[in-house]
Amino acid sequence: MNKISGFAVIAISVLLSVTFSQVLLNKALGEGIGVKGISGAGMIWRLDLTKEQKEKIIAKESAVRKETLPLMQSIRGLKSELNAELSAENPDNSKVSAMIDKISKDMTDIQKKEVFFMLWMREQLTPEQKQKLLLLLKDRQQTRVGSQDAGANDK
Repeated sequence: MNKISGFAVIAISVLLSVTFSQVLLNKALGEGIGVKGISGAGMIWRLDLTKEQKEKIIAKESAVRKETLPLMQSIRGLKSELNAELSAENPDNSKVSAMIDKISKDMTDIQKKEVFFMLWMREQLTPEQKQKLLLLLKDRQQTRVGSQDAGANDK
């Protein structure tokens, strides 16, 4: 494999990885970390929460949003730097690797914060609310499986 085709293989691999990361990032940024945007969290508002529960959840959600916003901004900046580096005539592999690692770390940190927030929210529920949430999640899962099966039949 000559030098140019080797570089092309590496560049394509990096771009595919970055593209996948971008899809995840766009999903996170598009949905946001708002209570209604976190996977499954929109259902929490259908659980007849007390005023105190709502206030507590909203306050915690706001705190989580403040923690994740800088991470999202970091990812955007790193993606811009990564694109610039990949566009260079002789990209620095160590810089590219470091940027990809940092993007991945920030995305992981965002995901952890969202998941821990969801777990915390679940702890705020009464046993009856938890039961109702389990039923809602089960219904949602069945709906997704049904829509995936329908999509597979269309192909």
